[in-house]
Amino acid sequence: MDRRQLGITITAVALALVLGVGITLLATSGSDEQATTTIGGPSTTSSSGASSTSTSTPPATTRPPIVTVPTRPPGTVVIIPPSTTTTRSKQPPRTQPTTTAPPATVAPAATAPPTTTAPTAPVTTVPATTAEPSTTTTTTTATGDTDVGVTATRIRLAVIADDDEVLEGARAWAGVVNRRGGIAGHKLRLDLLPTQGTAEGYAAAMTTACERDFAVVAGLSAFDANTAPLDCGIPDVPIEAIAPAHAARDTTYAAFPRRPGTEAGGPYRYLQSAIAGCCSQYVLVPDAEPARAATDATVAAAAEIGFETIATPEVSLDAPTTDYDALAQDLVASEASFVASGLGRESTIEFRRAAATVGVVGVDAWYCDARCYDRSFLTEGADVVDRQYVAIETVPLGDRRGVRALRTYLVASARNGDDPGYTGLRAYATGLLAEEALRVVVDEHGANGITRARLLDALAGIEGFTAGGIIGPTDIGARAPNGCSVVLQVQDGRFARVHPAERGSLDCGAQNLVEVDD
Repeated sequence: MDRRQLGITITAVALALVLGVGITLLATSGSDEQATTTIGGPSTTSSSGASSTSTSTPPATTRPPIVTVPTRPPGTVVIIPPSTTTTRSKQPPRTQPTTTAPPATVAPAATAPPTTTAPTAPVTTVPATTAEPSTTTTTTTATGDTDVGVTATRIRLAVIADDDEVLEGARAWAGVVNRRGGIAGHKLRLDLLPTQGTAEGYAAAMTTACERDFAVVAGLSAFDANTAPLDCGIPDVPIEAIAPAHAARDTTYAAFPRRPGTEAGGPYRYLQSAIAGCCSQYVLVPDAEPARAATDATVAAAAEIGFETIATPEVSLDAPTTDYDALAQDLVASEASFVASGLGRESTIEFRRAAATVGVVGVDAWYCDARCYDRSFLTEGADVVDRQYVAIETVPLGDRRGVRALRTYLVASARNGDDPGYTGLRAYATGLLAEEALRVVVDEHGANGITRARLLDALAGIEGFTAGGIIGPTDIGARAPNGCSVVLQVQDGRFARVHPAERGSLDCGAQNLVEVDD
């Protein structure tokens, strides 16, 4: 073999060796590739795309369970029994917040009391187990651009009331706001605080609100004379303040302002001008405060515009039927042409029934205030209340076609399973006042600038407030009564609008305000 042939042979052997190693590597590479892709279980795809199963399984990893967090429906409310604790820090009203860190108890996560989602049925007496009040001492000191009851996503508000219908009206308002996205990204959470019809209940509810809520909104209580709990500086936006001392607080801005010594006389002026021979008044006066003083003031207002006062007998709220029979006999002898009861719906029905029994004639105007504007007045007094005059301070519920805000209230109430009514409508209108003021704060200070002091400043600047046409123009900042009213009459089992006649209108103006002695 010569040198040339030897070279060719060596080259052939070398190529054979290289090809053999390459084939071996290709044959053994699939297992390693598969091992790197079988994470969390056997792979079903090999590097060549054919189906295969790995025999190598890596250690299993433990994943946290998936938890579905239930969402609350818009307008969710929490019914909380008033706290009985009196421990709290005071914040002077209308002062700018300090930079002290916010209390942990206003955070929604750890220290908030247990809550329950409010049922869609009408609010009823709250069982003791519904929710536990917080026992942690809190303060009303704000931090930076935040304040008590305000988080990045929520504004917590209290509703303090004697009547369930007030709570329902507030719930309707909160539901509408939350369905529209809240206020600058903040959803509303309502703490419903019933007073249980006592002054102690009102004070305890207000103390609870001071500790945990940003403001008190759309409330109404006949037991609001104790204003000491308001010293914490919490903004109070009630339907109306019953006690003069409550109305005079710097932190109180009512949607339906009252001023001592000033009474609404519009309905009396209308009846005096519309009914020939009217009016000599016979008025039943409650024998207990504060209803007695309130009724005496309306009697004085009517007298101021020309009514003759015939009699004002005092009557107990639980007076028996025999007392009303005797009053009816006295009414016959009095020859009065205008008759009213300062004890409200049930007393009015009782008196009218007694008058029908004894055959009272000659009364030109049976009158009742807004407490008779209720479906039960028509059903319970169906046989005797025909032609009864009733005065209210809002547009009537029958005006829904012409007042969009009224329609919204009716729809929201129905959505919650509540029966709409006059008291609920007033609470809803009051919620709209708080909403308007909150939006002013956001416009001026941003979504993170919501503080109690700024809310009070915004309320002080609101004038001409109408709640979307539900009420007449009202100067909230001046706390000035608007003198607005609508007079209705029971006709054929329904409340018919008689003055002013146009739907969506109210009789307003300073001429309807009457100054009387305190």
